[in-house]
This record gives sequence, structure tokens and C-alpha cells, in this order.
Amino acid sequence: MLIGGYGPDYDLITPVRMTSDGLRAAGPQARLVLPDGMEVYGARLSCRGPELHAIVRGSWYRTDLNQLSEGA
Repeated sequence: MLIGGYGPDYDLITPVRMTSDGLRAAGPQARLVLPDGMEVYGARLSCRGPELHAIVRGSWYRTDLNQLSEGA
């Protein structure tokens, strides 16, 4: 999973699969949003194992990366 981008794509989620030929798209792109649908602008993102951790405006959120790829 690649998360982020430049400019308006700061919250873009891109599922990828690593192959012997390099990275390949593994599903449609989507936007990363908070549980209430609000944007994650300014979030500090970190992954540990299969989990994404996001700190947004003093609140800590955690989700499974597999759930993100299923929802994309």
C-alpha cells in the first residue's frame, strides 16, 4: 500500500503488489479519510506490520491495511 502524494493527492491510497518485475497496481486508488468521513490533512502516518497508525489533530487512529485495500 502506498499512501500519500503531492498537492491534492496527499491522502491517496494506492494498493500495490511486489513482483519480480517491480511494483504492480493491485486495485483501484481511493482516498484515506477518518471514520467520520473527514479528511486526514496534516496527519502523521506510520505503518507497523499490517497496521496503519495515523495521528490527526491529537487523536490516534489505527486500521488494518488489508481493510484499506478491500475498501478501495
